[in-house]
Amino acid sequence: MVNFISVNSGSFFNSFKKYGITTPLRIAHFLGQLAHESANFTATVEDISYANAQKKYQNHKYLGNTKLGDGYRFRGRGLIQLTGRGNYQRYKNYSGIDVVNSPELASELINSIDIACWYWVYGSAWGNLNKYADKDSVLSVTKGVNGGTNGLAERKLKTAYFKTQKITLEELKKKVNPTLQRVKPTVWSWFNNGNNNIFYKK
Repeated sequence: MVNFISVNSGSFFNSFKKYGITTPLRIAHFLGQLAHESANFTATVEDISYANAQKKYQNHKYLGNTKLGDGYRFRGRGLIQLTGRGNYQRYKNYSGIDVVNSPELASELINSIDIACWYWVYGSAWGNLNKYADKDSVLSVTKGVNGGTNGLAERKLKTAYFKTQKITLEELKKKVNPTLQRVKPTVWSWFNNGNNNIFYKK
């Protein structure tokens, strides 16, 4: 298990239990997707300029951006890169956390874990992604998270890695340490040596 997951085991355990991400296969698919979306758990805010965010997101018909500047204001945040005023509003309606008036709340680690789990079950246009994880379909899970197949090859590699870890709820529960839940994420990089694809600590 990578250190980031272990350090934040309490937040992952609580959210996994809450949203039904409860089997090693579901957990592996979930973490594989998050590893891709968050640059291996190092980024909770999309690195994009105002101009590029506006061009990419402002008039996107599915994101619910209605005011000038929404493309950048509601750029990707959190471990799953929640994007668009519409999605921020839906999460606010669900959780009561006002990520619409304070979008930066979506990038806080504990919130970002809950947001990722919420999106996995309730936010995706593909419905509850647990059903695709149960079928071990990285392709379908990727479409549910990304809306397309961007980064599919890397998502497959990272999901395969987490499948080898066989992470369980019981294991996460044993590692819970409340004093460590807000520790800054450890920086990890993805390394492909030609045979084995592993995470290594910088």
